[in-house]
Amino acid sequence: MAIVYDLGERVVLRLRGPATMKFLHDVSTQDLAELRSGFAATTAFLTEKGRILAIADVLVGDDGAYLIAEPAARPGLERAVTRIAPLAGVEIDEERRYAVHVDDGQTLLGKRFALPAGEAVWTETGEAFLVRDDTGTTLFTALPTEVIGSLISDGATAGDASAIESRRIAAARPRYGIDVTEDTHINETPLIEQSVSFTKGCYPGQESVARIRNLGKVHRMLRVLEVTSEVAAGDEVTLDRTVIGNVTSAAPAYAFAMVQSLVPPGTRVSIGRFEASVTDTGWTQ
Repeated sequence: MAIVYDLGERVVLRLRGPATMKFLHDVSTQDLAELRSGFAATTAFLTEKGRILAIADVLVGDDGAYLIAEPAARPGLERAVTRIAPLAGVEIDEERRYAVHVDDGQTLLGKRFALPAGEAVWTETGEAFLVRDDTGTTLFTALPTEVIGSLISDGATAGDASAIESRRIAAARPRYGIDVTEDTHINETPLIEQSVSFTKGCYPGQESVARIRNLGKVHRMLRVLEVTSEVAAGDEVTLDRTVIGNVTSAAPAYAFAMVQSLVPPGTRVSIGRFEASVTDTGWTQ
């Protein structure tokens, strides 16, 4: 049965012009030079010191691209993208869109939309554009109430937001403004594995990222914890009664926590009076 989740508003920037992909490649962490129209990737925008200004999904089109991000990332995108894009010959506009995620809804969605085939792909229709990845399909629409209502009338059910949040954390996908902020160095997060190219040319923050990756170390890491009971953002994570970090976001069975890097995967820790286990989900180093 199809399940619909209302994920709320997103920042959606539309970039146009033949220089769009070179510009995005040059100012972000991901290798976007060869990304073709119809495909998508996640990238990050950094300060010169490697701290995270924004995380965004890039959807490549024939005449440019969309950037999609959490509302908390808007100031960072303003600094890293909006202010300088025109200097590179790229036109940029913001669209008001809302995210609606659909699980197991390919048959249902196919009645109303042209669905993209495969993963990390997207397509645009008259009333929305759709992105497919390993978690399902997300629609970005200016009319979320109408879209959700029409899907439910077709037989979908409204999902509990905690379920999609649990899946996000289990997949080690941090949210900007919640799990990471401008105070977070990208090397402290799974984004270093997911959204950073170590073979592309220069981008803002690259020197710091490469230096820490090759020569140094971080003192804290954003880890996925398996939890045995309900915990909440801000809760202290302790080991042998010593505080080693704090929960940044939580859902049934999983939580994200920024903890000391010396604490290895498999360590049993405490959050309040409950036990949890540090995992290496999202990390390969």
